Amino acid sequence: MQWKVGSEIHVPQCLSTPRSDPHSQSSVPPTDAMRDPQKAKVQDIVMQSEQIKTSPPGRFRNNGGPQNENHNGVTDEPMAPRCEIPHRGSNVTCGFIRWVLLSLPRMLQSMVKSLLRFMLSLTYQRSLLLLVGISAGLAAIFFSKGAVKYEAEGPEPLSVLDLLRARARLESQGKMTGELSTCMDLALQEFIEEPAGIQGNAKLVVQCQGTVLEFNAGDEEHEIYVYATNGKPQYSVKGPTPYRARLLARPERLSIENLLKVQNRIRAWEGATEPLSRCFEVALEKFPQEPVSVQASARLVISAAGMELVFLAGKGENEINVHHDNRGIIHYMVKVPGWWPWAARNTLTIALATLPIMLCLIMVLQRSRKCRQNI
Repeated sequence: MQWKVGSEIHVPQCLSTPRSDPHSQSSVPPTDAMRDPQKAKVQDIVMQSEQIKTSPPGRFRNNGGPQNENHNGVTDEPMAPRCEIPHRGSNVTCGFIRWVLLSLPRMLQSMVKSLLRFMLSLTYQRSLLLLVGISAGLAAIFFSKGAVKYEAEGPEPLSVLDLLRARARLESQGKMTGELSTCMDLALQEFIEEPAGIQGNAKLVVQCQGTVLEFNAGDEEHEIYVYATNGKPQYSVKGPTPYRARLLARPERLSIENLLKVQNRIRAWEGATEPLSRCFEVALEKFPQEPVSVQASARLVISAAGMELVFLAGKGENEINVHHDNRGIIHYMVKVPGWWPWAARNTLTIALATLPIMLCLIMVLQRSRKCRQNI
């Protein structure tokens, strides 16, 4: 086909206008950055730094996320969501609580081990003794019953009537406590039994629970003290009159406890002779074996070395004599009135005596029955 020069050629519009190909390159002339990859990287870094400077606070780059590419060929990273920084004080509190919960069992275990080691050590024993001493001293200082208080300005006259008046005065004033009342009862009970030579020439002091009552009579040659020890009243006499002389002048109360008390006093104060000591031993051995009915109403007399000591219980209907003869034998004899007291203390003898008689009667009855059956 030949073309003529100068002729007009009509080309269709669809052929004259080039189609836009999405895969084709842009009609924009290529820049230096597009031609050189290294320059493109440098330009990308500069643009990213400017974005970071101009971005609001709280936004930062996400290096691990996908990147978008703009029309200029520069990658634009998406902005990450706002992230709030946790409060520092709450973390510290949670950590402290966790540390306490974890370390508390260990601390308790170590404390228990240390306490056990300390209790088994000698230092603990010494410390305990020291604390007991300090506690006793503090208790004596701060919890004492108070200073000694004299109820009268001076000593009062000493007689049974004066003791009764002092007791009534304390009761009317509301000062009579239980322990003081017990001490006053013992003073009255014992002072009445004292010989006249002691009652008219003695000094009586009643001291109980910080209260002191003092009574004087005559030249005060004898000193009588009534006090309480561990809640039990005590009666003590000191003076020129021997204790045995006082026993000879008045009878003592008869009981096993009182026999032991008198025996110990004689041994401690004056020294008992061998016959007297043996008589007391026999009395203490035999008297507890007596029936209660005999012990409740008896008069016990101990005779040895030329002296006679009397002990009385109840009306003294039953007489018991303990004496030492010239051959050195101690005799213990009991005399009871009537058949009933005698039977009470001779029950075994009566049983042994009646047993053969009962056996003989039984044998006689059996033989009589056999004879009747044979007939």
